[in-house]
Amino acid sequence: MKAVPIYFENDDEKLFVLSPQINLEACFRQRQAGFTLIELMIAVAIIGILAAVALPMYSGYVDTARRSVMNDNITSIRLFEEDFKLETGSYFAGDHDPADPDAATGLKANIGWSPGSATDQIKYEVTLVGDGFSVTATHLDFENTVVTRAF
Repeated sequence: MKAVPIYFENDDEKLFVLSPQINLEACFRQRQAGFTLIELMIAVAIIGILAAVALPMYSGYVDTARRSVMNDNITSIRLFEEDFKLETGSYFAGDHDPADPDAATGLKANIGWSPGSATDQIKYEVTLVGDGFSVTATHLDFENTVVTRAF
């Protein structure tokens, strides 16, 4: 560290003193080395606001995709049911349970239908309604997701 001369003048005398130089640049650099608590709190608040907005939107997208898969599978079941009616003269009433996909009363064993993905936890039920049939798809992991179509 360099010594800087400082002169004090009085009426009677001059006083010469050497004082250490204060390195302001080093002090300033040292202060800027980290983040302040307020800066961190602002960053956390912004992330919280973004998460609060993004999470419901993401859930909506997932629900829409889940319903789309269910509708596609119901349309596929309709084609298999129509084929079954052409062969036997009537529609088949049964279900597809992901816990037991190869059940004797299941759609796979009787009309040959199985979902495209074995990992989906969706139960499909076909019930006869008058001259037609109705298909109800219920997602087992998300009870509020139910799709029903009648043909």
